[in-house]
Amino acid sequence: MKFFRRNSCVPVVIGIIVLFFVALAYLLWSTGAGLLTGSLHSKKAESFFLNQQHYQQVMPDHPVVLPDDFAFHPSFQNEWWSFVANVEDEQGNRYGVHWNLMRLAHDDRKSVSWDHPQLYLAQVAISHKHQVWFDQKLARGGIGQAGFQREPFKLWIDNWSLNGKEANPFPGELNTNTDQVSLQLGLALKQPIQLPGEQGYQHIEPSLSAALYGFDVPQVAVAGKIRIKGQRKALRVHGVAWIGKRWGNNFVLESNRHWDWLVFHIQNGMTLTVTRFRQQVQAPRFFGTITSPQGESIALTQDDMSMIPTLNTTTNGHLVPTQWHIKVPRYHINFTATAVNANMWFPYVVPYWEGPVNVSGSHNARGFMILSGY
Repeated sequence: MKFFRRNSCVPVVIGIIVLFFVALAYLLWSTGAGLLTGSLHSKKAESFFLNQQHYQQVMPDHPVVLPDDFAFHPSFQNEWWSFVANVEDEQGNRYGVHWNLMRLAHDDRKSVSWDHPQLYLAQVAISHKHQVWFDQKLARGGIGQAGFQREPFKLWIDNWSLNGKEANPFPGELNTNTDQVSLQLGLALKQPIQLPGEQGYQHIEPSLSAALYGFDVPQVAVAGKIRIKGQRKALRVHGVAWIGKRWGNNFVLESNRHWDWLVFHIQNGMTLTVTRFRQQVQAPRFFGTITSPQGESIALTQDDMSMIPTLNTTTNGHLVPTQWHIKVPRYHINFTATAVNANMWFPYVVPYWEGPVNVSGSHNARGFMILSGY
């Protein structure tokens, strides 16, 4: 399998946003509690995640190895796959697609029963202009509802799956089927798999407690069918996706949930990701990655780039930045990213904003944005 290594701090916002919800779901499921108040949500989840004694520590001397690390890592507390894409149908109509599958462990016991400590959550969303359809699945490990098969590659939760023909997911197919949305999308590499940071090890803060492992696929060609509620037949679509996987511990605490993340697929073949990590008592941190059409990636620091919010929108009672000015002078990038639909606030237990963005300025591009902590 071909892949590149890069020295960067790659955004983990997608999994961080939704993993907090997974913890809350676990708490509600395991205790039988009813709906909680917002403040109680945070206290219970913080307590849940602070218990680190069962898990293997994330260390820099353990490189990511593929295809072995496509598998789940039950000795770590949490793990997630993420997929975001912009696609078009045969009439040129644009759709944003988001899919993720996460694993959360309460401890590292091995069990084959309803007492299994692993919990799985998957979410899917499709948006078109000012409409959005979404659904989710929740499953417990140990009873066949969710899992991983090494060869041929298969990652699944109920009837949702990511399948490969050999020991990796590319080429492969992403499948979901719900009353709201369905996907049947073929996947093929356009850029090699990247190992961020130090051979797949990355830390957001100097302490080892805020570290994780992972890999990215900056560009994946997508082609297949989508179906949304109310349509009589499926739509044939094609486009480009970004896919990533992360695993580690202690990465969904309150202090780690304030992120602004954008990815851009530029017409010249480059991929750009930019991130703003908002800290409560310190200045925000900025970082990103740019990947050439040939698949070589370079880390961007806050000295290399700027991302400035230029328009805020109130959606469902939350004020969020829905337009950004992005500059990377070394690559002559100077454009504005604007949400296709500003009202893309997802009403989960810990809500967040996500959706496609339009781009105007120095380059033709399409993008996707996720905002958390507002």
